[in-house]
Amino acid sequence: DKGSCIVHTLRGYLGDSLFFGGTKAYLKEYKFKTASSNDLCEFMSKYSGIDLHNFFDFWVYSPGFNFFEITDYSEKKVDTEKYKVYVDVAQHLKKAEKYANRNKIEITFVGKNFETQTDLYEFSGEKGQKNFIIPFEPEAIMLDINEKICDATTDNYKIIKKTSLYKFPHTFVELKVHEITDSVFVRVQANWYDLNNEKNDKYEFSPIQYWTIQGVFNKNFKASILFYIKTDNFNNSFVTKNKSNILLLHRSSPQEDWKPTKYTEKNNYFEVSEFKKGDYVFAKKK
Repeated sequence: DKGSCIVHTLRGYLGDSLFFGGTKAYLKEYKFKTASSNDLCEFMSKYSGIDLHNFFDFWVYSPGFNFFEITDYSEKKVDTEKYKVYVDVAQHLKKAEKYANRNKIEITFVGKNFETQTDLYEFSGEKGQKNFIIPFEPEAIMLDINEKICDATTDNYKIIKKTSLYKFPHTFVELKVHEITDSVFVRVQANWYDLNNEKNDKYEFSPIQYWTIQGVFNKNFKASILFYIKTDNFNNSFVTKNKSNILLLHRSSPQEDWKPTKYTEKNNYFEVSEFKKGDYVFAKKK
């Protein structure tokens, strides 16, 4: 599937106009001829005016994927209608050998009334830092909400208006809404990044069952969240072999320490009755 992932990500990187225009021109130029990945890189770089050598170096000529994470942010009101928001982003690697450079990621700010502003976050290497001016106080800050990058995540979001059971496809998470008086926004992101790549003396983490839950809620919203043990064709032996001593950890942000959260074990999922924003992961003590 890597080829289709590259094409999809290249479309997001260039934008629809340059991508589709450049693709048509490239096919016309090379019809009935042989062509290489390098020919595509050079042609699309010239057509778009955007240097694509860094893009091809990571996505085409190297294995694996990357995973982007907001590691920290702060906000400051600069006048009656504007906020200055400072955002730190980290790039992690999933079976990749080096960091991608000249990354372009959409970052979306969401306010309490679901107002949004989307900007472009550009950086190279392991970490990025950038300031943004937005006309409302942010309740949630999300990367690549429109899935323009085929990175090591699976994402789904919903606007929820009534009590029901909500499925977030391909994330292995469901939301059971018990009480709601106004619309809420919920985004579930399944992260395929192995947290064991980071130093932790206390826990061993599941290499694939790690989630980020974001959204805009209100105080009358009550829900429980279901984390499924079964993961289709993925190896979930970490949980099944350690089920008697498995932990479900939570942290509100990457700056906080992981802490065990209470859950009820069902046949094929763990249910957390008190729904909270933040990161969740299956783990066991070392």
